[in-house]
Amino acid sequence: MVAFFMLFSLCACCGQVISRQAVVCVACYQDLPWSGLSSLSFATKEPDLFYAFEYAPPISHWIQALKFGQSLYLARVMAMLFISRLGFDTQADHIIPMPLHITRLRERGFNQAVELAKHVSAHIHLPLQQKTLIRTKATLAQATLMASVRKKNIKNAFKVCTNVADRNIVLFDDVMTTGATSQSAIKALNKAGARQVSIWCIARTGS
Repeated sequence: MVAFFMLFSLCACCGQVISRQAVVCVACYQDLPWSGLSSLSFATKEPDLFYAFEYAPPISHWIQALKFGQSLYLARVMAMLFISRLGFDTQADHIIPMPLHITRLRERGFNQAVELAKHVSAHIHLPLQQKTLIRTKATLAQATLMASVRKKNIKNAFKVCTNVADRNIVLFDDVMTTGATSQSAIKALNKAGARQVSIWCIARTGS
């Protein structure tokens, strides 16, 4: 029995027995709400965006369970699926998880972007920087706000604390909606001298 569990695991979607190296079975993998995006470049100053999924079940359920149900094992599941879709060699110098303000971090106990980025960083050998970017403004949750006020809510909410001059950076998050949070973080990184900032996230919503 011990040897069996060393060789096999269960599909995160349907519970079918699968290889230990996999996180979902072949059928469930094909049915996931993939975005269809598979590449990006560092060709211009405009931020590149790569997201693996549309924000739909089961991905949307997994993200909610990770953030609010403390189902931390799902960070590995989603990170491994994200990596399987990456499909390119990044030229980035390091990966920065989207930071939470200290008050929200204390409430939640962890940063879901960090949990996801840790797995991605380890598997593609891209250094993880958790202290480069901090959130200085305790904003209202973006998901609770209308799109028209999200940019104002997140304005000047980030500070760069280490040298990013001439660096190619990946900014990693779980979900992108309007992009207001990412734009605010990118503005801070660009102001600090970053050469290029690209955005990676697990999923993007339709609004």
